[in-house]
Amino acid sequence: MTEKEFIGRFLEMMGNLRSLVANLGVIVLVILTLMTANTMSMAARERVCEIAVLRSLGFTSFDVAAMMLSESLLLTLAGAAASLGAALLIFNVLGTSPAPEFFPLFTVAPSTMAAAVGAALGCGFLSAVAPAARSARRTIVDGLRQVV
Repeated sequence: MTEKEFIGRFLEMMGNLRSLVANLGVIVLVILTLMTANTMSMAARERVCEIAVLRSLGFTSFDVAAMMLSESLLLTLAGAAASLGAALLIFNVLGTSPAPEFFPLFTVAPSTMAAAVGAALGCGFLSAVAPAARSARRTIVDGLRQVV
């Protein structure tokens, strides 16, 4: 039996590796969305007075919600850019592989990069919807009452 046949049979014994990796990716994405939602909720809670001052200066509820959404999207896109940059450097430029015996040539495909950016945008949007809506609905008087 050649080494290639052995590796092929070994991978068959592991089961459906593609669905396992996809399921793990979905679980990680859900966890990251919850972590980003927690970060955005804390940011909105800490800025109640600032948002009330912005609203009293003439910013609309839509402006406040747009600022919260854009902050979340920028946060997640910065994380995606850093991780994609590291992945491209490690795998595409340096040519390393996580398991050279199973994956002698391991590169990050453009479709994978597009999926990662899409996931980051979805994560950023979903995590900021509730805090942005809550911040936009809060009245100016209620926001100014919470002066620390």
